[in-house]
Amino acid sequence: MEEKIFFISIIIPCLNEEANIPVITSEIIASLKPLNIEWEVIFIDDGSSDNTWQTIQEASKINSKIIGFKHPANLGIVEAWKSGLENSKGDYVLTTDADLQYSPKDIPLLIEEMNKHQCDIVQGWRAKQYQSILRIILSKVFSVILNICFNLKLHDIKSGFVLYRKDIFKKILDKREGFKNFQHLIMIAASHLGAVIHQVPISFYQRHAGTSYISSPLYFSIKSILEVPKAMIYFRRKRK
Repeated sequence: MEEKIFFISIIIPCLNEEANIPVITSEIIASLKPLNIEWEVIFIDDGSSDNTWQTIQEASKINSKIIGFKHPANLGIVEAWKSGLENSKGDYVLTTDADLQYSPKDIPLLIEEMNKHQCDIVQGWRAKQYQSILRIILSKVFSVILNICFNLKLHDIKSGFVLYRKDIFKKILDKREGFKNFQHLIMIAASHLGAVIHQVPISFYQRHAGTSYISSPLYFSIKSILEVPKAMIYFRRKRK
């Protein structure tokens, strides 16, 4: 019998995203309403200095499917994912950003692909990007480098708009091994585990409100690339 998604946990790390919380919440609810599935949205306030936490609490009071957890300091996106995962109830987990660069309207595309092919992971690859030329080039170059180094053929390795089987996501996060920018190595870790990865084209928009924590995309990309040699050594070990 074909397995279908029936409970999905959407994990959203937040750092100073108070203006985006109400918008992304309403858009997620609208996108999931036509689907016959159970769902929850888990916001992780990762050390915000604005009113992000208060905004999450207000959303939770309005809808019991909206849940919030707060970190005492900024621990990073991977730790936010781990906190969300540990508190999730769904059999499937979707990660996205709070700034609405990934549109909640595309969530059904990932669910449809997962239901159709019964893979382990469905990643939205940014086929249309409404970003600066520099950011688009840096993203594509990074994907090319990782594809070559790890013998992959993925369109967009860096995309954080991803639907996972929960057990697979847990195994991936267990592979962190001290990487500082492990969020960019997620698909490498998944491949190392033998996970079946599918990709579907999506659009990637400008941030809805607020300011990105990445002040210099070039510097951030260089830091990520510098971790590739370490990743090559670690992930080329025999699969266990």
